[in-house]
Amino acid sequence: MVANFNSGLPFKDHFFDFILCSNGIEYLEDPYCFIKECYRVLKVGGKLLVETPNVLNLQSRVANLATGFYRFNGRPYDEVSDHLDGEHRMNLQNYYQLRFNLHRNGFRIIHITTHEFSNKAMVFSPVYPLIYLATLWAFKRERRVLQRERNREIFKHVMSADVAFGKQLFLLAEKNPAYLKGI
Repeated sequence: MVANFNSGLPFKDHFFDFILCSNGIEYLEDPYCFIKECYRVLKVGGKLLVETPNVLNLQSRVANLATGFYRFNGRPYDEVSDHLDGEHRMNLQNYYQLRFNLHRNGFRIIHITTHEFSNKAMVFSPVYPLIYLATLWAFKRERRVLQRERNREIFKHVMSADVAFGKQLFLLAEKNPAYLKGI
């Protein structure tokens, strides 16, 4: 079946038990609506596995600080030609953005991992303590009790070896109507 994932998915409500989105969400014009559609077509308790480049590993964090891009060889998207030369991932999502999207749209993250560590990210392991402290400081500023509770899990995820050094990010989420929020 051919479908345009930038519009509604051509499936009935509560149709699937499992959806795999492998290196796809970053190519979509509206990843938020795609996750909403996944919620619609999954059965309650159904699982969604999202795999995407990990733009929150240490290499990406340092590159973003230094250049504004998630890679040191990054450059602005080509706005003038019809060919994107490999830079057609218009909506790269970091862990924070994916989590927000999933949790606001009725999914609860149940597992986060990677398939392999990036040697380039490992080179930046000496700055891990500084990033750890800066991230901890940012999280400590939260005053809302419920968000502070959530931030404990978020902090554990973003400071894990999988996120700090992983090439790809794998987020397994479960459809859970208790997480559904309207915007």
